[in-house]
Order: sequence, then structure tokens, then C-alpha cells
Amino acid sequence: MFLCGIDSLQVDRMKKILLNQRFIERVFSPYEIEYINKKSKPYETAAGLWCAKEAFLKAYGTGIENLNLCEIGVIHNEKGAPVFKLTDNAEKSYPYNWVSLSITHTNETATAMVILQK
Repeated sequence: MFLCGIDSLQVDRMKKILLNQRFIERVFSPYEIEYINKKSKPYETAAGLWCAKEAFLKAYGTGIENLNLCEIGVIHNEKGAPVFKLTDNAEKSYPYNWVSLSITHTNETATAMVILQK
């Protein structure tokens, strides 16, 4: 069974959210925080990562279950493409066989799409 999820966010909303350090630590993994901080457009990057997590949950068809969103992490493969890296706890809650992730953003909007095979 293939499932699809998509999410979009206005970057201005992420600018306000990133002022809250506690929020950042609950939502983003240490890798993601480092990645965001290295980017020339950190708000757009953070918004894209947020959308990826939301799109994953939408594809799965559930809300977040006993996890922090930082347990559903996004890393980058050797070619720079985004891929999910789930904690062991998250893998137990959201098992899947295959997943594809695409993230895009402009200065105003970020969007992510996930296709997974359950």
C-alpha cells in the first residue's frame, strides 16, 4: 500500500516560531538544528524540515504518538537529497518499507511531499 502526504507553511510563521528555543529542541534533531544554523536562509530551511515531518505524519494517517517531532528526523544522503532518519522509538511507532521525500521552498513558502509504502 502506497500513501501520500503533503504539507506547506508560510516562512514568516517559522520566523516567529524559531524564537522559542524549547520549541526548536522539541521539534528538530541535533543534526537538523546544526543544518539549519549553517544555512544562509535558516527560516526557509526550518520551514521545509517542519513540512517534511508533517507530510510524513499525514502520509501515515496518524498524529504524533508518544514522540517528539525531533524523533522523525531529516538528514541528507551523499548526493544532498533529504531522507528520513527515525529514532528506534519512532521506527516502532511508524514502520514502513520505503519512503520518498521531496522538499522545496521559496522566500515565502515551504512545501514537502512524502510517499511511503507501508
